[in-house]
Formats: sequence, structure tokens, C-alpha cells
Amino acid sequence: GLTSVTIPKNVEEIGEYAFEYSKLKKLVIEDGCKTSIGDSAFYSCENLKEITIPDSIVKCDESAFDGTAYLAEIEENYYSGPVYIGNILYNYFDDYSTILNFKIKEGTTIICSSGIPRGAVSVKIPASVQYIEEGAFAYMENLASINLDSKNKNFVFKDNTLYTKDKNQKLNSHTSKA
Repeated sequence: GLTSVTIPKNVEEIGEYAFEYSKLKKLVIEDGCKTSIGDSAFYSCENLKEITIPDSIVKCDESAFDGTAYLAEIEENYYSGPVYIGNILYNYFDDYSTILNFKIKEGTTIICSSGIPRGAVSVKIPASVQYIEEGAFAYMENLASINLDSKNKNFVFKDNTLYTKDKNQKLNSHTSKA
């Protein structure tokens, strides 16, 4: 079966369950590819250990890489903290620990719904973030503030709420600005 795949620049979407349960060992998405990665696109690809993703990815849905060797290796080492796949903040292991100030690293372009720890009190979002998956701020009872970098052109913070720049999507509520 197929063990390696290279996604070319002209692919706009990797659909839901596209490679689910496949025998892939290596995934390369070409530089400049502006694709969206669908929910569970690589779910349970138990041999998928090598993942190369460019900064140009526009969206990555929850559980796109769940069940891969890449994530299993991180979990086996009892890692606790943010999990990045390229510049995607994909997950946060030890999700409910209290973290006073969670700073998303500069250069991060996408925040998946499981990327921010649920126990965070304050979250700092850098200018580089272009997409935040719906639900990224769900169940965050301790969240008191969001600090959005003033150079970020993709989101606005108004009346204690974070919105997409066009204000079509509300990403959180009930917080105060830091």
C-alpha cells in the first residue's frame, strides 16, 4: 500500500477521513500549498511518523492527526504541554492543568480546537495567527484575559470578546482584555 504521499501546491483541501487508517509513514505538503486539512484526514495512520507541513496551510481541523505515530511518540514520553505540527498549535497534552500565562509561540499560524489548555487563565496570541478553530476557547472557566498582538490583522478584540476580523465568528466570550 501507499506509505508516502506528497501533497502538491494546487491542492485546496484534504478532505475529512481522506487517509484514515492508511499505512502512510511519511506526509509532505509542498511549500506554498494553501490547503485545508479536514477533520480526521490522517486519523489512525499508526505508522505516520514524518510530517512536513508548510506555513501556508490555511486550516487544520480537530483530530486531523489523532492516532498517528507522530503523536503517539510524544504521548509515550509523558510530554505535558503544547504540541505543534509545523506552525500549527495542534493539541495541548495535560489539558486541564492551571496555567497562568499561556503564550502561543511566535510564528504559529493555526490554533486547533484542542490547542489551548482548558486551565489557562491568560492567553497571548501572536501576530502570526491566521486561523483559530471554533471551540478553541470552549470550557475555559479560568480564562480571565486574552492578549491579542496589536499587529495581528486577522482578529479583533472588542467588548471582552475575540472575533474574526470581519466579525462573522465569535471565538470566545466572558473575558477581560489583558
